Amino acid sequence: MENWIDLTIECRPNGSLTVSGEVVDRLGVGNRLAFELHDLDQTYLPAWLSQLTEIEGVFPIVGRP
Repeated sequence: MENWIDLTIECRPNGSLTVSGEVVDRLGVGNRLAFELHDLDQTYLPAWLSQLTEIEGVFPIVGRP
């Protein structure tokens, strides 16, 4: 609902990934961290998804977009 985290994962035909995104600590006036990670291997995806699920458990989604 509020764009605290923006994450994009691009998968190339050869299996390499590019991950880019942005996280903020306070909307509008807070700190902003933008990042890009290139040439990652798709075998990392299951662990990343598991970790994101754990984060969502600690910080659950409130409301609906």
